[in-house]
Amino acid sequence: MIQCFNYSHKFDSIFAASFMYKVDQVLETDPCCNDFPNCLHPHTQTSNQIFEKKIKVFDDLKDSLIDACKKYFERDNIKVGYVVGWAYRNDKGREMKESRWHHHKNVDIDVSNMTELSAIMYMNETDLGTEIDTEHFRLRIKPKLFHWFLWPANLLHRPEPGVTNHTRFIIASTIGIYNAHKNNS
Repeated sequence: MIQCFNYSHKFDSIFAASFMYKVDQVLETDPCCNDFPNCLHPHTQTSNQIFEKKIKVFDDLKDSLIDACKKYFERDNIKVGYVVGWAYRNDKGREMKESRWHHHKNVDIDVSNMTELSAIMYMNETDLGTEIDTEHFRLRIKPKLFHWFLWPANLLHRPEPGVTNHTRFIIASTIGIYNAHKNNS
């Protein structure tokens, strides 16, 4: 259900600094949506098209996400139906208030032949993770630097409320992976 994949062998503090710099640049020019600033998104969240920017740090993160999906499904080959990604920054000392529970299941396209996953990677040290609400349990992801956390996109989740001791950066995504065809032979 919820799985974690370590990419600390691929990413380091220099990569994270580059990521944070690029996110800050994107936030200046590319708001979360067309309704900004009168939307429900946090105002320090990029649009969900960050993987389309053709910026190396975002491309590297997208590649690692696809690799994590291969591990999640235990398949060497997967076919991506869609992928969206966004970055979020929460400034040091700023309270992350209790936000609404939400999911990222795609309702805009036919996903009947896909499995959809939500994903998050923490790009710097933080005490505040992500809460996930399942049918029988409420779980908390303990933030782990440069690890992809993946779970079914229909599960409700939210950022953990609290005050950040450091500016907190994350990359998040929803990805649809075509289901594997079963051989009937």
